[in-house]
Amino acid sequence: MANQPGKLTCTVCGSTFFTTARAEQFVAGGYGSAEFRSISNSPKTVLTCVGCSTPVTPAPAYYSRGTVAGVAEEEFRKSIEAGQKYREDKNTIGKFVSPSELNEVRDLALDVKKAVEAQSKPKSPKPKQAVEEHHVANI
Repeated sequence: MANQPGKLTCTVCGSTFFTTARAEQFVAGGYGSAEFRSISNSPKTVLTCVGCSTPVTPAPAYYSRGTVAGVAEEEFRKSIEAGQKYREDKNTIGKFVSPSELNEVRDLALDVKKAVEAQSKPKSPKPKQAVEEHHVANI
């Protein structure tokens, strides 16, 4: 299939395939035995990249400020943006260090940990060795 103009492309990984999910706001303590209940008047559709799981920030909707729909739309956008910022902050190290370099550092840290643990264990002679050394010293 030829590249179509206007095709949605992930800004993080370049994938052109996305999944959709229904997003709503909830409160704890529903009716009866329910643990939570939806408080959304109009559920939103979230697009998520199949390549890297990054959510797509929706384009701003044109609602009058202060209306129920306008407030819900603004909260939805802020929620998506907060999630994207969290992912960016969490993955910042990946921009400076490759996965193989991270693995090397992890392996070195494990080696250092083993060496420190080995040094901190008291060195006691084996029982047989101690008896033989004692016997030889007394002869």
